[in-house]
Amino acid sequence: MKISSYANRVGGFAAVNTGVINDCYSDAVVKFKVNAAGFVFENTGMISNSVAQKKTVGKENIGGFCFRNKGIVIESGWLRKDAKEKKYHKNYADADLVVDYEKFSELKEKLGLGVRWKAPDDGDKRLDFSDELHGNTLAMEGKDVVEISSADELFKIAQEIASGDAYAASCAYKLTKDINLKGKKWLPLGISETMAFSGVFDGNGFKVYNFKVDAKNLNYAGFFGYVKDARVMNLTLDCVVKAEGGNTTGGMCGTNNGGTFSGCRVLARVSAEKCCGGFVGNNMGTIEKCCFIGKITPIVPLLLWLLPLLGAIFLFLIAGVIILIINLNKSPYNPTIIDPNGKPVIDDTPFTPPPAGSSRISFECNQEVYVDENSQIGIIQYVNPKRSTQDVIISIKVSDAELVRTIGKTGRTAEEQAALEASGKYNPETAFQVLYRSGRLKIGYMLELCQFDALPDGTKLPAGDYEMLVGIEAYDPETNEKAVVNAQAPISVHIIESKAN
Repeated sequence: MKISSYANRVGGFAAVNTGVINDCYSDAVVKFKVNAAGFVFENTGMISNSVAQKKTVGKENIGGFCFRNKGIVIESGWLRKDAKEKKYHKNYADADLVVDYEKFSELKEKLGLGVRWKAPDDGDKRLDFSDELHGNTLAMEGKDVVEISSADELFKIAQEIASGDAYAASCAYKLTKDINLKGKKWLPLGISETMAFSGVFDGNGFKVYNFKVDAKNLNYAGFFGYVKDARVMNLTLDCVVKAEGGNTTGGMCGTNNGGTFSGCRVLARVSAEKCCGGFVGNNMGTIEKCCFIGKITPIVPLLLWLLPLLGAIFLFLIAGVIILIINLNKSPYNPTIIDPNGKPVIDDTPFTPPPAGSSRISFECNQEVYVDENSQIGIIQYVNPKRSTQDVIISIKVSDAELVRTIGKTGRTAEEQAALEASGKYNPETAFQVLYRSGRLKIGYMLELCQFDALPDGTKLPAGDYEMLVGIEAYDPETNEKAVVNAQAPISVHIIESKAN
């Protein structure tokens, strides 16, 4: 089979392994057209007692566990319990690594997993480790231990290592609490071979969550970028990973060169490109008792639409997305408050005026929005560029039908629900609830984050995948009058589960 360039491969746990991986698993749906595998794409090292628990979907060079194996794989493989899912497995290159089973006890015996693995209390939906795996903290002999208890302290350490501080790069760190990075972009610990992380990092059973790994312009990206002979243990990450523009990317680590990871896990949604794995991009060290839980898909381009404000009803089909522009009667509108979270954007695109007598909305927005379950903060990256002629207010809304499908209820109060149903006009498919509404976003500004409100009955959206709409209301930047049209487009929202260790 033909394999594309070395840099273009994706694995549910690791893209490439030349080291040792033991007692690890990936619980990841991997959807990639070519060059993808459920656990490791290419292995020339050793993998033992490890499994890929969910399916890999693709067309060419696809493996359920490992597409190309030139190393050693012992008591490991991809799991198949439901015969209905055989359609996903017919093009797997590693059919010999399938592990068919009916009961969890049978699976443990086949793979020699022993007492260290268990099924959750509600059944054998997912393999997991016993909590004791995260209990042993490795010794830090001969190193000063720096305790970390805040986001500011963590960001400071990342900056020091990136600036070439050898002491910071080789120090021993220990978390003393969960740390919320509040949706910010993360600077990897160790951004290159010459500025690698070579110390000790003990998560101490805590997690770092609500942050974005953006690999753009980085050779190595992850919470750790490049690790050299370091030790990392007992750490949980809950984040969004965007591998676009990077060379080697993983949720936990871009490249592990001689380091040891133990008792760690990554919960993430990964937009993959080049050499990318859910946990690590390229492993040349030792990883044991670690896991990746999430979803891995290709990079989805930002939506980009030009919407002429023509005061009529139009349907646009651009890049597979339908945008509905709804005619409204123009009327005076109360002044709107400028959104304080708006940030100016650098936009060097030449401005082309719209036709005389018309206006234009031009916008960019993430087609898939990832939201932390605890904080309900998501990364939307909405841009109102300079080529637009209108200020905008954006909203994110979900239908009652979608809420019933995903959480089993509409989330409205009993009184409100009863009144709607008594009206005789209630249709859950067309009844929407607004979860987020921005202030007015000026031309040339962007919003990086959004925060969802709770539903009327107080429910916060739980982890899961939701289909929603983003709405755009246009406003004249000089008079603040509401324009004669609104626009809306579908987006996918992924609430990322937040778990305590």
